[in-house]
Amino acid sequence: MNNPVIKLMNDLRDTLSLNEIMPAVAQSFLLLKRSDIGHLSDSLTNKMLWMEFDELNKQYQEFGFHLPLVDIDKLQPFISDFVKRLVELYKLAAINDNDLFQVLDYLAFTQGKGGMTAVPKEIVRLGKGLLPNTKDSVYCPFDSSYFFAEVMDGDVGYEAQSIESITMALTRSELLNKVSYDIRQSDPLSNPKFITHGGLEQFEHSIGFPPFNLKLGKEVPRDLWGRFVEKSSNGYVYQLRHMLAHSYSHVVVCVANSFLTSSVSSEATFKQNMLDKGWLKAVISLPGNLLNSTSIPFSIIILDKDHHGKSTLVIDASDETVFTENIHRIQKRLTNVSQILELYHNREESDYSALVTAEQIQKNNMSLMPSRYVMTQKDRIMTRKLSDYHMINLSDIAVFIRPQMIKSEMEGEAFTEVVLSNINEIGQVKGQLKQVVLKQNRNKASEQVLRKGDILLSSRGTVGRVGLIDRDEKNMLASQVFTIIRLKPYISITPEFVYQYLVSELGQWQLNNLITGSSQSILSPKDLNALQIPELLQSEIKKAEKIRAQIVKKYQQLETIKHEIKNLNDNAWFIS
Repeated sequence: MNNPVIKLMNDLRDTLSLNEIMPAVAQSFLLLKRSDIGHLSDSLTNKMLWMEFDELNKQYQEFGFHLPLVDIDKLQPFISDFVKRLVELYKLAAINDNDLFQVLDYLAFTQGKGGMTAVPKEIVRLGKGLLPNTKDSVYCPFDSSYFFAEVMDGDVGYEAQSIESITMALTRSELLNKVSYDIRQSDPLSNPKFITHGGLEQFEHSIGFPPFNLKLGKEVPRDLWGRFVEKSSNGYVYQLRHMLAHSYSHVVVCVANSFLTSSVSSEATFKQNMLDKGWLKAVISLPGNLLNSTSIPFSIIILDKDHHGKSTLVIDASDETVFTENIHRIQKRLTNVSQILELYHNREESDYSALVTAEQIQKNNMSLMPSRYVMTQKDRIMTRKLSDYHMINLSDIAVFIRPQMIKSEMEGEAFTEVVLSNINEIGQVKGQLKQVVLKQNRNKASEQVLRKGDILLSSRGTVGRVGLIDRDEKNMLASQVFTIIRLKPYISITPEFVYQYLVSELGQWQLNNLITGSSQSILSPKDLNALQIPELLQSEIKKAEKIRAQIVKKYQQLETIKHEIKNLNDNAWFIS
């Protein structure tokens, strides 16, 4: 980006970080827009810049805003030199408001992880396109939502708690010459400021980018307006209820994928209520690594009080090969926004979209994850293959055991623990096992000791690895990354058959479709209850045992050959 103000700023700031200078830079732009240029030049000459910032703050205090304090002494010589050169460039018409706006974007998007979330313009375009009419009044609560607010075409209300976000919103609106843009500082959940006689001010639509995974604990937000039906420790239910309370029609909100897959009571109750009312219009999942502040993938939920539909449109736009391009090594840019909007407005099924009923969502433990419902070409092929068999639930013939964490003690009985790295290419337990000593927790450990015929399924992190316990070992435990699948007694299906099915293409496809989690992939016990295997004749089951025996034999031969090759390589053939 060839922007003289960015170059000037970086040349002058020396060791000062962008976060340190951001409030001062933003307020410098406000000074430039709201002050007489000649008067501002005189103040710089007389070294009275601090008075200009003080006067600016007083002006905004009259409107209820307390801008961040600009510490002139700490920011010297940067701030004086920066404002002086800025005024000179502005007087010469060498820079304009668009250049200044680009600087604010640069500051917002280069903060990195831990900073304030900046919403990329592609996400802003997508969000705006999901609203039926952006000339209608729109409410934009929460800090990062000013990116949406500034592109709307009608009356806009923006409400945020962070003074840094408020300062950015004020400065950007000044540079854009936005009218009908009402900015108010407050916590929207506990102390909303858009209030009229008789209740909350009503807008046609709401759109927002609330903070991800806000945890409220036992502190339920104060509510005088009857917004919050459910009590939750997760902020999303409150954020969505708040936006619904301000809106006549649409609510568009970005959420971490963990909310889509959550089935805890309050989240499930909220989702069920939206389904009962017919308001859940669409869910769009997006790829990861789109944001400056986190790599967590997120989705967009669209609620519509006028929808009353029997189905919800889900769009799986999470495929990075189709919907992203690289910005740099880690961060990506969303692409094909027009294609996503076309899928949304057409409400038709495709390789990336599906129409889902409330009953389907209920059967999937209230999961709203589009990947659960959208069938790709591979999904259709696999589904056709499965349709050739009579399928039974694995939970009908097996029990699932989730190992509990057991800490090693100073003294007691010796146990060993199988970790993921102990499972070799053919599912055998190999290598040095972790040693655990137990005394007080011995009885607890005994309940989860592995038996011959147990199947280990990795269910956290690297999901889908499968192991088979093919011998009895005293006091051998499984780590918490596994789910133990233990076949019930007196059934004809064998552990070898279940293992071979789970490692097959069909089995791995089924497992991949059951994966949930945002920051970490998870196979939950509830999801495993939906896992099915084909019910075959005894002769077919016996074939699996023969295949397993062949694999073990071939692997042993391969290991022998590898050992022979190593010996040949190690041989000092040149020594007589």
